[in-house]
Amino acid sequence: MRTIVDLEKMKEKPTVLAELVKEKGIDLPISKNTYERFIDSLEHYYISKSDGKECIKNELSNWDKEAQRYIVEDLIDRLKKVGIQLTMGDLMELI
Repeated sequence: MRTIVDLEKMKEKPTVLAELVKEKGIDLPISKNTYERFIDSLEHYYISKSDGKECIKNELSNWDKEAQRYIVEDLIDRLKKVGIQLTMGDLMELI
C-alpha cells in the first residue's frame, strides 16, 4: 500500500515528457512531475468518463487512508478551478 510519503516523492520526480520538453527548450503546458500527472489523470477520469468515479476509486485503492484523503482534497480543489463545485462528501464515498 502506498502512503503520503510516496506522494511527496512523486512531487519530486519529473515526468519523462517534462524532462524532454525542458531539454529541447519548448514551452508546453504539461505536467511537471509524476504527482501532477497522476492528479491530472484523476481529473480527466472525473470529467470525461461515464465510470469516472469508479476509475478514481480503483486508483485510490492503492493508497492508504491518509494519502487517499490528501488526493481527494487536491482533486476537489482542481475540479473547482475548472468550475465543478464539489464538497468532500461528494468524493469521500470513494475512500
